[in-house]
Amino acid sequence: MAEFLGELPTNEANSIVALAGSITSIGMYFLFFNQYLVDIVGRKLMLAITVFGMGISSLGMFLSVNYIMYVSFRFFLNFFFMSDIWLIIINEESKTNKRALNSNIILMAGLFGAIIMVMCRFTFITEVNPNWRGMTLFPIILGIPLFFVVYFSLKESSKFQLMKENREKKSRTFIGDIKALFQIDDRKPYIMILIISFLFGFSNLFIGLFEKYIADIGTISQDRVTIIFFLTIFTVMIAYLINGLLADRIGKEAII
Repeated sequence: MAEFLGELPTNEANSIVALAGSITSIGMYFLFFNQYLVDIVGRKLMLAITVFGMGISSLGMFLSVNYIMYVSFRFFLNFFFMSDIWLIIINEESKTNKRALNSNIILMAGLFGAIIMVMCRFTFITEVNPNWRGMTLFPIILGIPLFFVVYFSLKESSKFQLMKENREKKSRTFIGDIKALFQIDDRKPYIMILIISFLFGFSNLFIGLFEKYIADIGTISQDRVTIIFFLTIFTVMIAYLINGLLADRIGKEAII
């Protein structure tokens, strides 16, 4: 972020980046409304909107002329990026004994996108010319056309079709659905998931500051930083594979 904050002292720049990371992470909490709309308008439409939103957010970051504009579009990117609509579709359409495996295969496939982004980093982020805008080109080029592919070719899930028929018989309200979350009989699993989600979001702030920290200490070249990202991605892929193979056998609770 030297382009926007290069004139500031290092401590001030780090503080601003940390604050911006906190602000953009709030976009994850608005994900609730995204998931609510999934049950209202359908999986296919929200998946198409999510893909389009990621592409437009990346375009906005590419065109940013100041840090506020960059952070604003990063906020929306987090909102769309954290959506797991594809996992909802997979879980609804998969057989029970293959559900966890198929879900983790999708997550592993998603990491190939991360690999492509790291390869772009090799090209655009160098010691001589750190062209961070080049990192947004891949989601821009792929995201916007993919919107039309998803919208015009993907079928709606059978689960949503059934929900749609039931909804016609029984009306739903937003306030009623919110109240229902706190009226479940067994609250313990729900609370534990909320705590785990909080810890995940809390750790994301430190993960986001990793690259900034590496840049500040100045002892590791950009090529080596990129290699670290590669190793991290492959480690996560192995974890997804292990989770997928074990979750259907020993249960989701044991994996958590």
